[in-house]
Amino acid sequence: MPGDTGSHLAGGLDATLPFVVHGQNLVLGAFAAETRERRGAPVRSGWRVYLDYPNDAMDHFVGLARIAPGFDPPLGFVLEDDNTRFTGHFDFFPRPHRLGIRRLHFQALEWETIWRLDGSPSHAAYSIVPLGAEFENGDVIDFFLRREEDDPTGAFEVFPGESIAAGRYGWYRSELQFSSSAGRPVGFDLTASAGGFYGGHSASVEPALTARVAPHVVVRLEGSYAAIRLPGRPFNVRAGRLRFDYAASPRLGATLFLQGDNESRRLTVNARAHWIIRPGSDAYLVYNSAWPTGLPSGVPWRQPNRGTIIANLSYYFRL
Repeated sequence: MPGDTGSHLAGGLDATLPFVVHGQNLVLGAFAAETRERRGAPVRSGWRVYLDYPNDAMDHFVGLARIAPGFDPPLGFVLEDDNTRFTGHFDFFPRPHRLGIRRLHFQALEWETIWRLDGSPSHAAYSIVPLGAEFENGDVIDFFLRREEDDPTGAFEVFPGESIAAGRYGWYRSELQFSSSAGRPVGFDLTASAGGFYGGHSASVEPALTARVAPHVVVRLEGSYAAIRLPGRPFNVRAGRLRFDYAASPRLGATLFLQGDNESRRLTVNARAHWIIRPGSDAYLVYNSAWPTGLPSGVPWRQPNRGTIIANLSYYFRL
């Protein structure tokens, strides 16, 4: 970077200690890292400690992390800096062995609370699952009760022309999730939720349909619709996505991805072909483009906002 003197330095340590206690898994883990952008610059640090209990009948986790302002590791990433993050969950999975149920799901509590390093609250999310189930046929259904909190220090935009003012907010929501078995030739997923939203109300639905044409084709169609009612300012958010995967052989495949929404008001496309020449050697051809939508004249197919073709070849030589 212009004006930099000296080298960028980074160092860290990760530790994972797995145990088996009375036949159950128990994992202790931690990481600590420091970075310095250049000579004379302040050292930025981050650390995390956690306790994990991942087992069939119970799955529990508790973690605590602290990330200094400006901490940006060269390898890996952090969700946010300048915060202390306390996370965890307590999940139980009893197996009733009846009514076609493989196992039930009860979540006593899942939480994520974040404070800024000056001690002020940033945001938080809490949820419980009073009842959920995984069936023998692979279908899964869960019902969530959620509490969300946010304390933005400045106004921010949630939709073009719609902003949330600074302040402290808290609201409750209920959510239903259903996912059909990946073994079905045609699968259906659904997420529906309703409740508060920054002093107003919102209701949303996200359906998805997946078709698997053995052995070469997988097509997935997704949609989302949210009706948001802030005080005096109702608006709707819509989006649609299509993914098409085709495998001509174990070494040659292609993917097409289309997406459009009424927030960015554009339609985007990503197409990729991948050829595995041999293990360790790959060739890619990628095409990206986008068109504006919502225009009185329709979509200007001959005049995309941008278009990019990228080719990449990676070949492994053995001497």
